[in-house]
Amino acid sequence: MKEKINRYARGVFEFDPQKVVTDENNIFAIVDKNKEFKGTFCIYEEKGRELKGLVYSGDDRVRIAECSFIGSRVNIDYCVESADSDDGEVIDNCFYIVSNGGELTIPYSFRIEAGCYEAGDFEIRNLDQFARLAQDDNEEAITLFEADDFRDIFLMKDLSLCCVYDNFEKGIDVRNNIEEFLIAAGKKKRPDITLSCYNREYRDIEENFKDTVVIEKDTWGYTNVKVNVDAPFIRIERKNIESDVFTGNKYEFSYVIDASKLHGGNNYGRITFETINKSMTLTIVASKPFTKPRTRAKEHKLIYDLITLYIRFRTRAVHVSEWIRESGIVIEALLSIDEDNVFYKLAKAQLYIAEKKDDKAKAIIESVKDDIAAENEKEYILYCYFIYVNTLYNRDWAYSKRASSMIKECYDKYDDWRILWTLLFIDEELESNPSLKLLRMKEQFNRDCKSPVMYLEACRTFNQNPGLLRVLNNFEVNVLLFGAKNKFLEDKLTDRVLSLVTAIRNKTPQIVKLMLLIWENDTSNQVLECLCRTLVRNNYVGEKYLPIYKAGIEADIKITQLFEYYMASRNQTDMSPLPKMVTMYFGYNNDLDYIKKSYLYADIINNKTDNPQTYRTYLPQMELFLKEQLMAGNINDNLVAIYRDLLKPDMINKDNAAAVAKLFHIRRVTVNNKNYAKVIVRHKEIKGETEFPVLKNTAFIQTYTDNVSISFVSNRGNRFNGGKDCTITTLFDDESIVKRCLELNPDMENVMIGYCDRMLKYPKQSVDSIEKIKETISYGCISEPYRKKLISRVIEYYYDGFDADGFESFIKTIDESNLSGKDAVRIMEIRIIMGEYDKAYALLKNHSAMNIVPKRLMKMCSKKISCVEEEKKRLVEIAYIAFSQGAYDDNILKYLIAYYNGATDKMVEIWKAAGEIEEDTFEFEERILAQMMFTGKITDISIHIFSHYCSRGPKDRIVKAYLSLNSYLYFVKECSMPEELFELIEAWFENEKSLSDVCKMALLKYYSSQENLTEYRKELASVNLYYLARKGIVFPFYQSFEKWIHLPYDISDRTMIEYKADPKSRVVIHYMYESKDHKKKYVAEDMKQVYEGIFVKQFVLFYGETMQYYISEETDGKKNVTDSVTISNNCIRPLKSEGRYEMLNDIIASQDTHEPEALKILVHSYAVNNAVTEQMFTML
Repeated sequence: MKEKINRYARGVFEFDPQKVVTDENNIFAIVDKNKEFKGTFCIYEEKGRELKGLVYSGDDRVRIAECSFIGSRVNIDYCVESADSDDGEVIDNCFYIVSNGGELTIPYSFRIEAGCYEAGDFEIRNLDQFARLAQDDNEEAITLFEADDFRDIFLMKDLSLCCVYDNFEKGIDVRNNIEEFLIAAGKKKRPDITLSCYNREYRDIEENFKDTVVIEKDTWGYTNVKVNVDAPFIRIERKNIESDVFTGNKYEFSYVIDASKLHGGNNYGRITFETINKSMTLTIVASKPFTKPRTRAKEHKLIYDLITLYIRFRTRAVHVSEWIRESGIVIEALLSIDEDNVFYKLAKAQLYIAEKKDDKAKAIIESVKDDIAAENEKEYILYCYFIYVNTLYNRDWAYSKRASSMIKECYDKYDDWRILWTLLFIDEELESNPSLKLLRMKEQFNRDCKSPVMYLEACRTFNQNPGLLRVLNNFEVNVLLFGAKNKFLEDKLTDRVLSLVTAIRNKTPQIVKLMLLIWENDTSNQVLECLCRTLVRNNYVGEKYLPIYKAGIEADIKITQLFEYYMASRNQTDMSPLPKMVTMYFGYNNDLDYIKKSYLYADIINNKTDNPQTYRTYLPQMELFLKEQLMAGNINDNLVAIYRDLLKPDMINKDNAAAVAKLFHIRRVTVNNKNYAKVIVRHKEIKGETEFPVLKNTAFIQTYTDNVSISFVSNRGNRFNGGKDCTITTLFDDESIVKRCLELNPDMENVMIGYCDRMLKYPKQSVDSIEKIKETISYGCISEPYRKKLISRVIEYYYDGFDADGFESFIKTIDESNLSGKDAVRIMEIRIIMGEYDKAYALLKNHSAMNIVPKRLMKMCSKKISCVEEEKKRLVEIAYIAFSQGAYDDNILKYLIAYYNGATDKMVEIWKAAGEIEEDTFEFEERILAQMMFTGKITDISIHIFSHYCSRGPKDRIVKAYLSLNSYLYFVKECSMPEELFELIEAWFENEKSLSDVCKMALLKYYSSQENLTEYRKELASVNLYYLARKGIVFPFYQSFEKWIHLPYDISDRTMIEYKADPKSRVVIHYMYESKDHKKKYVAEDMKQVYEGIFVKQFVLFYGETMQYYISEETDGKKNVTDSVTISNNCIRPLKSEGRYEMLNDIIASQDTHEPEALKILVHSYAVNNAVTEQMFTML
């Protein structure tokens, strides 16, 4: 800068000065929150010449890496510090370049956002964009979702969303985690799947057949479909369908009907498609082609009906006539299916015998005799049946004896239960020995014979001989079960059963089942007592046993724990009044566990209106129970009813306050999805998470604040949103109880956090709530984001309401280096209000001053300036920020005047403000003027600054440089200048001080434009004109001074042509001279550069002569030619000629105008002057 000013003072200028330019007309960028953003912009000199200068930033959050620069092309590095800015805030200001190539302002705009993630050519900046990424590129979305900075980029300090993210991040399947997170965040809905059809029927399947069903999703998203099949004839290729196999939200699921696995008739099967919250079934019916006209199923059904009719007949459930009639119908139906079936014919014959229609029976027997004989060995069972029917027909003892022998022989040989069955009716040995009969039937049972007709005969035998029932093993129990189902147990046999059951300690489920069947048929107290004892001993509870236990109680049966088992069997939601005997019993003998006891008390409470006496009787023990359960921390629906009814504020004390407070934060979650095993609760305010089991579709969770994140963990470990699958119910809602608990026990951290969270909803805090919030901040269990939120609220409290002592004690407990920008600003302003300027300034070193209230910033800055005597860069910066917002005082102005440097316009604003307080601005003015000259940015106000500067004893170098530069701009660049400039130049000449030639030229140029000149100005113009003329610096406008001063002859008698161009150019004038006698002469001559790109050519042109010319300019190999111009001398000045040129010119003009008298006078004068000159002067 100094070198340039010295050159200006000497009158040395650049015709084509440097010019700084940039391609960055406006800088815009999105800055990631809490990350240092670094950028670069380039400035350069348009012709590649060297630049020197400084760069300034208008905002202290945008820092320049290196403020000074030098070079023809310079990269300016900067960084944006966004820590003090909020998400969405925009930093708008400018970079200011001050250089020898001029000044340049580059606006910038930086928008602060949470951050971004680059996915290919795209930037992902918010959850909506992340959702689209998850839809288009799931793998990329997974990478991003698992990234450490996911919260910072997308959740933007939204504590609730962060809580949701932390919850679903922990599932075992990250694809499912993303899906559930986006659903919870409201960025998508859960896909619903449907089938293209729900029923399929396939007929006449002879070979394997492949088919498909279309599964369709109604929207994009992760889907996991489990597929199950319940029939072997259906084969599937996939047991699991995931999202990646869907095309356009559709998937064709393939399955195969395996013909080899089909049986005759219809085959039923189902394919079940199950997601976490939905199950759909495709029902399939398939059949082979029929190979016969009849169906085996119908035949089997008729045989079953025939056996059933027989059993009902033998158990005396129907009369013989009804049995014969109904059985006859069934047999006719069987014969219509298979008319040649020998068994069906023999069965018909048996009916005829029972009906005493022996002729018809005989006809049938005779008709099948040959068939039986022919197949004696092969169809031995049918053969034995034939003998049995024949025996019934003959009714002959001898025949029966032979028949028994033949059948026994077959039985010994083939050991089939069906042969034994026929033998039971005709063998005298078995008939006379019931023990042997039972033995034979038991042997067949052990050989897996489970025929009801055999059970019938065994039960009949036991009925006839109850004493043979000695044990209750499988055979005996199954026989008795048959008898009980068919009401075929005789009283004596029943008594025998009760005796055996009573003696057995541990009963099998089959024995219990037997007793229940007996109870259905016999409700006597004897049966009831045995049944109750059996159920109690074997721990049978449930609603199905409730009537039995109730009957036992009403019958006053004395069995230990009968009442307890009654209570255990009641539906825990059944609030119908308990029997009086039950309430009386437990009023004096209550050893129930807490679950059953809670049900007992809840029922009593529910019915207290109808049974007030019972309620009053139980009240003491219920209150004691309440206290015990509170301390144990137990909860269920019945306990909730007890707490609601009995818990009163006066019961709360220091010992149980924690338990009561915990109770009042419990919520019930009802789950309607069998896949959910646990509920996970995560608070945005508290570190970690808590899990609660789902038992009987219910979970009791603890929540201390609003907007907790709740997820449901499946049996496979994945986490899901509950949605429609759950209902959450608040059980207790009494803020006064919670407040009372905190008063008694303030050490409950979770409860205190919940209380503080509720207090934060109020716009203003009380002293008490602030103290609780301050205490909460110290808890180790709270999350760091929430701790910052609480700190911010406390700072806001002290900011809105001044409390020096409270603020000081609080501020000592926090880390001021980890504050948000807004909190830092508030703390600094509080410090300023308190007069703690050093502490405020210390914090301001690491934070921006842009958001501090200007008057407070001014106050602190002014006080700090009073304590320093040297320049502090940060203090200067802060002082200008205050000044730029209109907040300043004398101290700040003086400091800025002493130390501030920046863009010229900003320095000028400070200078203007300084004028209001009449501050000494001499050195500041010198800095401004020097910078203006350095940059070439001479503004209109510069003359006023310069005038004021000159009035204070200026430095000659500065004055000369300023006047010379402005004169150069006026004279060479034709810039307009105020009149004050020329008055200052005149004053400098008046003080007999030297100035550069360009000041003289500019002054003469200015004079030439005036209509009148003072005598002083005429004199000054004459001096300067003759001075310049002697140096050969002559311009055409000099001739305009002819009316005021006597001009040298070599100026007045010349015709001059002026041309302006780059000083480096070669300027040539091409002219044709035509004399009065019409002789032409062509000439090309270089024009003389008189001064800095001003070229002048002088000619002597007499009256009547004409000259035509044009000018060519050549610069850097490029040539430019002007239009042709013609000039002529037709000027007549009779009798006023003073020089030889004028006299000759006037003589020629007088001759042409035919003025003889004037011509004589002029010729005479010329001759006299010429003679005198020759005599008086000698040629050198």
